[in-house]
Amino acid sequence: KIDPKNGEIVEVYECDNILGAIGYYGNNKFIVVSYENASGCPSFKEELHFYIGHFSSGRFVSDKEFIVHNPFYDQTSIYLQDIHYDIKHGLFFVVYYSDEKISRIYRINPGKILDASITDKLIPDNVFILDSSVSETESLSLTSSGVMYIAQNVSSKEPDTVNKVSNLLFTD
Repeated sequence: KIDPKNGEIVEVYECDNILGAIGYYGNNKFIVVSYENASGCPSFKEELHFYIGHFSSGRFVSDKEFIVHNPFYDQTSIYLQDIHYDIKHGLFFVVYYSDEKISRIYRINPGKILDASITDKLIPDNVFILDSSVSETESLSLTSSGVMYIAQNVSSKEPDTVNKVSNLLFTD
């Protein structure tokens, strides 16, 4: 936790082995995804386990868990890059398939997350397959008006780029 007035660290939180990526959920809650397998080693899964919770006494406390089917699963070449949650537009997660240098952004609408559980896997509603001239999507952010900013690698020899995508249309 950083003090916005001076940029100094106020408090440090620890997330026992479940953290793969984290995003702000709202009302002092966060959404995290685990990509740890049973042996405790990092692993990108066919089923992504998400947790919504809060920080207390320096620890992450899960209030809710749900599972999302990863439609782009491959045991050796797929990497989870980032997640982003927006209360109006839902949950986004970015995957990268290194063998073919393809990035995809998946979206789950916010209504599905409210009713989600660990008994039924959620299926992403939308997928954005990005321009193949950009080799790898690292992260994304979405404004309240629906403008998406995407941080991407152009190549190993060029600096990263940030692309602005306007006029997105989201289905519910």
